[in-house]
Amino acid sequence: MSSNDTILPIYVAIDRIKILRVQSNSFGNFKYNEMKFSPATYKKINDRLQRRLVYTEHLMTVMNDFSRGPWSEPDPFHSHLHEQTLYVAAGEVMFYYENEPEQHLKSGDMVAIPSGKKHTIKLLSSEARIIDNFTPVREDFLK
Repeated sequence: MSSNDTILPIYVAIDRIKILRVQSNSFGNFKYNEMKFSPATYKKINDRLQRRLVYTEHLMTVMNDFSRGPWSEPDPFHSHLHEQTLYVAAGEVMFYYENEPEQHLKSGDMVAIPSGKKHTIKLLSSEARIIDNFTPVREDFLK
């Protein structure tokens, strides 16, 4: 089995987003309003990154597709007030974390990043897919 075979279900699951709206009343009873599957559209960020996202009031999931690798240099360090988890769905990256040794991450690896901690990546493979979760929602990604 190739590495692509092991990640195929992730691609299928994330290529279409099922939105489930939940409402509750003051008595704690829940009503579910299910919507149809809809394709998640890509937003091109630059010549080597495009992303798709889905979010609720307090949580955002972002699918980042990186390309044009391997990169000779990492992206610039950045930080944000949001807590973040990172899951490498495909490809390989070098992960840089403020005041910590660099980490070689590959498909299946996960990282938790607290609020305010500087971090970045460098793409090691030709392409990579990274799934990020943020809380609170990254309002800057909605613009």
